[in-house]
Parts: sequence; structure tokens; C-alpha cells
Amino acid sequence: MPRSIHRALLSRFARNRSGSVTVEALFWFSMISGIIVLIVGTSSALYTYSNVMRSLQDGNRLLSVGYFEDPDQVATYLHDELVVMFPGVSAQALLDGDILVTQVSIPWTDMHLFGFMRGWSTTSVEFNAAHRVEWLG
Repeated sequence: MPRSIHRALLSRFARNRSGSVTVEALFWFSMISGIIVLIVGTSSALYTYSNVMRSLQDGNRLLSVGYFEDPDQVATYLHDELVVMFPGVSAQALLDGDILVTQVSIPWTDMHLFGFMRGWSTTSVEFNAAHRVEWLG
């Protein structure tokens, strides 16, 4: 578009006193902003999930192949790996026969989500995994 058409449209918009376009634009802007916040929040939650599960499976695998010798080492490894991102993390690991069961708990307040999720600050998110310990079987 030529520059003169842009100027004409902008000057007509500036002179218009009806305000109907402004109100409509505010409705659309708030709706689009809400959708963007929802997408970013979901992406952040999925990113958190993948990081925690990767650490959980790495810890399980390290015991499974014999690098660690008992479940307490796995719990300590998980805590040390995740405490950097989630200060309130707690990790537990127990051996049930030849199956290692691990559980990681992260408070909502450590999840770095937007304000609309912070209302559940008294609860925490639980991550669980089970892995067969090969050197026991």
C-alpha cells in the first residue's frame, strides 16, 4: 500500500469519535491475549513434565544398570537434579522385589505457572515411575 493511503487511514481513525472500533479491538485483544497465556502455560507445564520425567527415568536407569547400589542413592540423585529448578521438590525411591518405584513431588508454587494456577498452592504435583532392576533379576 502506498504511504498516502496509510496516512489517510490513520488520520481517519484518529478523527473518528464513535469508539466502536476501539471497543471491538479491546475485546479481540483480551481474547487473543488469554489464548496466548493459555498456550504458554500449557507449554510450560509440558516442558516441566518432560524435564522431571527425564530425570526420574535417568535415576531409575542408573540403579537398573548397577551404577547406584540402593534406592536411597536414586532419591538423592533425583533431589539434587531437580532442586535447582524446583526448590520444594521431594523424592522417594523404594525397591519392591526387582522393581524400583520412584515418586517425585513438586509444589504448585515451584512450577512457575501464571497467576491463575497459583490458587492451588497447597497441593503438589506427583510424578511416578517404575523400572525393572536388571542386576537383581
